[in-house]
Amino acid sequence: ASSAQTGRMEEDNKEVSKMAGHTGRSTMLRFGQALYNAVDGPVTWFRENVVVRNQKNYNWYHQKFRRVPTIDECYTDDPVCRFEANEQFKRDRMVDSQILSILRQRM
Repeated sequence: ASSAQTGRMEEDNKEVSKMAGHTGRSTMLRFGQALYNAVDGPVTWFRENVVVRNQKNYNWYHQKFRRVPTIDECYTDDPVCRFEANEQFKRDRMVDSQILSILRQRM
């Protein structure tokens, strides 16, 4: 079929759909979208207008490090990888303990 014939067939299909009252979306799809909007709409509004506006903004001052493979991803004969994985674990543990300390102070 040529592009002119294909274009004409698409136009005919659109006309038939319009005559039959089809909007291009199924009833179940529209129902699902309406149900989603009914549940998600109030939740999103509450979060954006109440929760986010009343939150304090805290600064994060710790340094961001590039992630390295964890110890279980290192080869047994790769001491550099194992060293970096251990150092990353120590940094992560130190950062986590500082975060917990701050959270304990706020309670």
